[in-house]
Amino acid sequence: MGTKHFEPLPDIWPRILAVTGNIGGIGKTTYLSVVTEALRLTDLEVELFQVDEQEKLARLTGLPVVNLDLAVAGKSVADSWAAQRAIKPLYDSIIAMPNSGHNVAFEIGGNASTVTHDALRLLDIADEVDELKLNIDAHVVVVASEESIRQAPIEAARMTKTVPDSNIVVVVNQRYGPVSAFIKQLPDDVAAPCARLLEERPTVTMRQVRPDVMRLWERLGVRPSQIVRWRLEGGYARVCAETRLDRFEARLFAGELVGWAELVREDLIRIYPRLEAVDA
Repeated sequence: MGTKHFEPLPDIWPRILAVTGNIGGIGKTTYLSVVTEALRLTDLEVELFQVDEQEKLARLTGLPVVNLDLAVAGKSVADSWAAQRAIKPLYDSIIAMPNSGHNVAFEIGGNASTVTHDALRLLDIADEVDELKLNIDAHVVVVASEESIRQAPIEAARMTKTVPDSNIVVVVNQRYGPVSAFIKQLPDDVAAPCARLLEERPTVTMRQVRPDVMRLWERLGVRPSQIVRWRLEGGYARVCAETRLDRFEARLFAGELVGWAELVREDLIRIYPRLEAVDA
């Protein structure tokens, strides 16, 4: 899916990048960490936000991440604008983009889609994006599960309603197996909207990675480029020392993790040619 032909998105930077999917456990944080890595490899500054309380994104990127607790704010009875105030740090970074030159990326947590989009619409973020001549892209993650297949087109439509000029990118995470094959097993009323989304929008594919490799990477909290640097500076002895694996397992781990991240970056380059500007 990641190799189909499509026109790159407008090459205008900085950009706003939203990663969403409307359910948890589908790889949004993992994907955003690889997007962040691709930006940094081309010296593009990025500010990170999560409508979530996870710490994994900060660990995987080594960057500060601002958590926006909209769920708690949405329950406030004392302040009807609590959700808008909770999202203010994201709003402030967005409106500062023409001066800061920073990209802004945010992840919408599993069940936070409705409250997040409501807050963004009430702030009229679409008007700000238009007035400041910004580009906003929604990367909608989908996996081989019926609920994910059902939610992906709903989330894409939500984003288009929130910011009509937003670009939709579909992130096909093969964590639970091939998404295209799974879609064919579903009733047409569930499958057809997602199939159209995959056909009409640019896609990024995250191939399946061994669970033990992913667990070790998340525990280490290290950028894929750092693993490459270990190998260049100290050979596999350095990789062994850092991972506490024997040489054979260290080679398998480094090869699979770095290869996986590079394939995701190659798909991103098809969408954003600017990400190939530096030999990474």
